[in-house]
Amino acid sequence: MPARKSAKSPKPKADKKAQRPLSEEEIDKKLRALEPRWGKRPAPRFAKEIQGKDEKALLGLLAGKDPAARAEAAAALGAISSKKAAPALKQALSDKFPPVRQAAAAALAALGDRAMLDEFIKALRDEDPRVVAGAAAAIGASGQKEAVPYLLEAFRTTNPYVGSAIARALGALGDRQAVQWLAAALKNNFIPAEAAEALGLIGSAGGAKELLAAANHVDAHVRAAAARSIGLICKAEPKAFDFMFREQMVLPALRKLVADQSPKVKLCAAISLTELGDEAGGEAIASALGD
Repeated sequence: MPARKSAKSPKPKADKKAQRPLSEEEIDKKLRALEPRWGKRPAPRFAKEIQGKDEKALLGLLAGKDPAARAEAAAALGAISSKKAAPALKQALSDKFPPVRQAAAAALAALGDRAMLDEFIKALRDEDPRVVAGAAAAIGASGQKEAVPYLLEAFRTTNPYVGSAIARALGALGDRQAVQWLAAALKNNFIPAEAAEALGLIGSAGGAKELLAAANHVDAHVRAAAARSIGLICKAEPKAFDFMFREQMVLPALRKLVADQSPKVKLCAAISLTELGDEAGGEAIASALGD
């Protein structure tokens, strides 16, 4: 009789989560699912009749009878930086349909139209919070850093709706003049999530201590923004944290957050650990993605 083959012990199954390589796109997609405002800004999504249209076709839609299509066309012309569209966009400022006027104004600001930017700067001093917030959003979209002092002036507000809009604009513009203002807002618990997020987008270590304090905030949105911003700052300024501050303050705070009850907080902290070069970062990301 042939000798019986000895039974081989089953090989332990590989931990797919730990071994699966994680692309930047995958991590970014997960982050946006947990917090749509966070991470890379996705390209604007337009209705089907707008997608793929060239400049000439968009200008035709802007002059058309459908108000919704006019608004979308105005926004799309701003997104593709169509300088030739400026005259048509200025004409659209008198459109009877408010969304068209708003989209045209934002597009002109994004195109760097100085007159339109001046109008938004004036609007920052308006008594209506909605007007101020809208102006801040348009300035943030325009990329015009020269408006930062005016945003900071308007940031002397107690209205969280206005403050949130301004903080988002300051983060989008990325000007370091805003760091001390945002750090103070975070320290005083005024629009803390938006302030923490903006500090990370600016990428300056000036608000690092306030971000570490915010890692213990009662609100999960604030903890997540603080955790992610710490990593973004380290990525932007690798030498921002000296060895003792990093080992005694930053890494312990992030390691604590990877055990947080909030999946968003866990993932943000795990990614920041990876960006800081911590060996546990990759495993923590896989665990957070599994959650």
